[in-house]
Amino acid sequence: MGNTVSENKNLCRCGCGREIELLNYRGQLKKYVKGHNVKNFVKHGPEHPSWRGGRTYDKNGYVMIWVSNVNHPRIRGNGQYVLEHILVMEKHLGRHLTKDERVHHINEDKKDNRIENLQLMTDVEHKSFHTLKMWKEGKYNNRQNNSRKHLQEPWVPPGPSLPGTGTSGES
Repeated sequence: MGNTVSENKNLCRCGCGREIELLNYRGQLKKYVKGHNVKNFVKHGPEHPSWRGGRTYDKNGYVMIWVSNVNHPRIRGNGQYVLEHILVMEKHLGRHLTKDERVHHINEDKKDNRIENLQLMTDVEHKSFHTLKMWKEGKYNNRQNNSRKHLQEPWVPPGPSLPGTGTSGES
């Protein structure tokens, strides 16, 4: 064997040069340090056999684009995807967005990522915009009334009632 270092040791086949035990706990020949074979055999991005162009959707319906820059500040999840509307705005501005900047879809279509449909806002402006919109549509008041329904009922102290108070219970 060309990779053999000694009788009981072997070199990792990924090329890192680390010695490994010749046999695993099952008595099978070990070829790699744990995890080293993954980077040699599992392809990511355009090299993966199931590659479909790098365009997908998140659970909220936003378009996500695969990026080759793993250091992009807005990468989502455990992959290399960034929301398309963020990439479009960053390209238009010529810089990355700051932490407090949000990209608003003017026509509220999450799949319409043309620059004409995108508006840059701060986080506070974006939240205020949607809160005001909900309030104008009557959705905000309904939500507030439902969440405060328990405050409209009279408060009754917990525990047994006191004798002579006129409430049912022990006398």
